Amino acid sequence: MLNIRDAEINPIGLGTWNIGENKSTYQNEVDAIRYAIDNGVYVIDTAEMYGNGKSEEIIGHSIKNTIGKSCILSLKYYLKMHQKRKF
Repeated sequence: MLNIRDAEINPIGLGTWNIGENKSTYQNEVDAIRYAIDNGVYVIDTAEMYGNGKSEEIIGHSIKNTIGKSCILSLKYYLKMHQKRKF
């Protein structure tokens, strides 16, 4: 669990609701996320429904090699996407 009392958190985060929607190239989306991280934005908000899960894949690829930097991922789960499943 993150102890936010000891962490300096930038008040600006990156919302990724539009990532993975085929409105840009895969590489442009990776570059945008890396640019944000390189410039001090390391809180990234996503959900499995963003781009039908593609957003999370692109974020994973983007942060994979961000050596020496940490990211905080804010994740959401949309139950209606899985209503057919029995939990």
